[in-house]
Amino acid sequence: MNFCKDFLACHITYNPFSNKIVIGRCCLKYAYSFAEYNIDEWIAIPNKLAEINKYVNVWNNREGERDLIPGHCDPKLLECYYSGHLDRFNKIEIAIDVACNANCSWCGFTHFANTVRENGLTKKVKELYYNTLNSIIDNADYEIGIRLTDHGEPLIWKKDFIDVLKKCDNNPNIRRVYITTNGFFMVEPDVLQALNNSNKVIIRVSLNALSPNSRKRIMGIDRFDDIIQSIDVLQDKIVELSIVVDSFEELDEIHNLLPEFRKKCLKRINLFPNTQKVEADPSWAVTVANFIEENKNLLWIGLGG
Repeated sequence: MNFCKDFLACHITYNPFSNKIVIGRCCLKYAYSFAEYNIDEWIAIPNKLAEINKYVNVWNNREGERDLIPGHCDPKLLECYYSGHLDRFNKIEIAIDVACNANCSWCGFTHFANTVRENGLTKKVKELYYNTLNSIIDNADYEIGIRLTDHGEPLIWKKDFIDVLKKCDNNPNIRRVYITTNGFFMVEPDVLQALNNSNKVIIRVSLNALSPNSRKRIMGIDRFDDIIQSIDVLQDKIVELSIVVDSFEELDEIHNLLPEFRKKCLKRINLFPNTQKVEADPSWAVTVANFIEENKNLLWIGLGG
């Protein structure tokens, strides 16, 4: 049994400051890069899955990072992690397009998006993103999972996303498609239908608030009520909600909502202590952590960050 099936991932990201594609490795919260490509050089590569698999031996021959791996991991997982038996990456994480319709007050990727926009590269980065996605899907001749990481909003280019999702559904070698979305475009009929029809998609929704006004205040976007309704439609595909909390009243409200969340078949809620509040009062992070510990019997709650 491969205990690392969902941990062994190749990470493909775009660095807007160097204007390069970076190929790297993520496992057990540890990451480093293997190679960099100029944009035109990367786009010209027809089989990007084969290209990134060239770096598997770099990973298998790694040395010196054992002490950096978290000590609480399952020993069997670590045994597989260090066994060096990988011959191909079986999960591909793609963090290229940073375009987003929200303006979250705590987001660390806002400067990425601003740099892309200011340099007039929005269209080029979109092309880069879907060129990479399509190449990996078209050349997946063995079982892989695809994760569209939360550096931007994956549903912002709706038609392109729907086309890619259909391709994934039609390719038996695509095991799962993991996405993180702020939900704004998820509620639109064509996107909602595509997500609901998919047999591969797994969704994490960054709701980030417990009311329309709070969501508007901290994210600059709304559609709160529509998102709650869409969660009912997609409840067998949505496994996680993320919520930013900055008051005791919100913790109380979350406590009252946990049984309802459980009925909606949610597998996990990630609570993020508001970073601005933590800067003003460092004990707030401890308060949120204590709340999670006290309520872990109601639902699997994690501390985001």
